[in-house]
Amino acid sequence: DWREVALALRGAHQAENAGLALAACWSLDPALLADEATVRAALAGVRWPGRFELLAERPAVYADGAHNVDSIERLVETLGELGAARRALVLGIGRDKDVEGMLRALTPLGATVFATASHNPRAAAPARIDAAARAVGLAVETAPSVAEALDRARDAVGTAGVVCVTGSLYAVAEAREALGLAETPVFERELLYG
Repeated sequence: DWREVALALRGAHQAENAGLALAACWSLDPALLADEATVRAALAGVRWPGRFELLAERPAVYADGAHNVDSIERLVETLGELGAARRALVLGIGRDKDVEGMLRALTPLGATVFATASHNPRAAAPARIDAAARAVGLAVETAPSVAEALDRARDAVGTAGVVCVTGSLYAVAEAREALGLAETPVFERELLYG
């Protein structure tokens, strides 16, 4: 019965994605799904760095490379499932993105935004993120680096809170580096070092 499948990735949208993937496999060749145990194990073991990835605990630090309004809306849904009382966002966005729309989509969280910029030359200035956050009524502070924004966000929420680094995969990569994570996934190496 495919209605009950354990997924490694969090969020209702990941269940939709998994269902779509299974339907695509079935359409291509039903034999791809013949070994049910293998398919179930694959779905339960998926690892996708930078997609609602838990980087640290106490406080919980998640990283999600959401970089457009739609992906930010899905992130808001997923963060809402956590139910934490204190939330903070470390937000670094590309300057070619809909910064204002992304900030509007973040308002239901009521989180404090720590506006920053990755080292990528296409990053939006923290002042632009700050202005967009203020325009929609979010509490916001600016920080000169992802690492500093992350430190300040963690302090702001305390050990029981939740911090999410988002806005771009570049910001996610720098957060992983700031937390001393030795493994650098392929997408990060390609993004950071071309």
